[in-house]
Amino acid sequence: MLRNTKLSVAFSLALGSLSLVATPAHAAVPTIANSSSTSNSLTINGTNLSGGTATVTLGSSAPLAVTSQTATKLVVTLPAGLTAGDYTLNLQIGAKTNTAASVVTIGAVGPAGPIGPAGAQGPAGPTGATGATGATGAIGATGAQGPAGPVGPMGPQGLKGDTGAQGAQGSAGPTGATGAQGPKGDKGDQGLQGAIGATGAQGVAGPQGPVGPPGGPALSLLDANGVVAGSLYGGGTAGEGQFMAKIGSERIIIPFGWMNHDEYGRPAGPELDLGTLGMLAYESTDCSGTPYVSSDWGPYPGSTKPAVILKAGAHYEIYIASQNAPVTINVQSVLYPGPPGGSSSTPPECSIEPSDTWTVYPTAGPTSLNWTAPFSVQ
Repeated sequence: MLRNTKLSVAFSLALGSLSLVATPAHAAVPTIANSSSTSNSLTINGTNLSGGTATVTLGSSAPLAVTSQTATKLVVTLPAGLTAGDYTLNLQIGAKTNTAASVVTIGAVGPAGPIGPAGAQGPAGPTGATGATGATGAIGATGAQGPAGPVGPMGPQGLKGDTGAQGAQGSAGPTGATGAQGPKGDKGDQGLQGAIGATGAQGVAGPQGPVGPPGGPALSLLDANGVVAGSLYGGGTAGEGQFMAKIGSERIIIPFGWMNHDEYGRPAGPELDLGTLGMLAYESTDCSGTPYVSSDWGPYPGSTKPAVILKAGAHYEIYIASQNAPVTINVQSVLYPGPPGGSSSTPPECSIEPSDTWTVYPTAGPTSLNWTAPFSVQ
């Protein structure tokens, strides 16, 4: 079904993409289902969030203080004065290979997007290693002893009951004169216990420590005219990375590569990795009619809908799925984005395909991004 092309796919452990390094059998990789924040804390919901020390950062911030950690929920303290906006959330549980990433919005939140289809349930991960026992907290000061309560009055004589427990030994009194032997009397009832004295007051808690400084903002990808294309999402080393672009009300994760040659007439530096978001499929034989976004490459974590980017002269165009529910069509031609990550042909290129059934997403046509190469990271 797919044309053979050399695609420089930007894989990243932070994106949950397929890794070429096998995860150890004992590792329990965490996942992030969702997150929510207040003015001073961030709650992360997911799986495998315990079993090791949690390291949480926002963008390029220092690790945040963890106030609560279970297998399904983490609570961390947000830095004071944190600017409202979108931040890359990076999470590590124990080993460096146990990582996950997502995007969180701090401050004002836009309208909720439509609910996507439920994914298939994955297999249960292995049980994580037991975390180290935390240090025992200091024992608080003992409250002062309250005064003894007054002795209650003697109660009235009750009915004869069962023999009660033996009372405490009283102090010895002076020896009295020997009296006449009288008849043995019945054993009396035990008296009521006196009231318990009041509990002493609790000691005053110590003052709270100072809040650490806030972390800095995330890096951005800028075009040749200084237009911000989006915020750095993950990667950015070893020749590849990703950034998050806001296109209207949608969030699209777009890969880019670090170019150090001019094989295609481009200057050295970051360049959009066209082709790794998929391709456009058509029911016609000449790439005309309704364009459909191919789902072959799968969605990126943090993106709201599948999308495809094409070069349009000096600028770029993006095709975003008009719905989250896929459809099935009979594909007859495919428009490939091409270089820098794809084939050596001039992008974009229409290829006639053998008639085949694909699962795709319909689009409403292209949206001009008005981005101009070359790009830079700042």
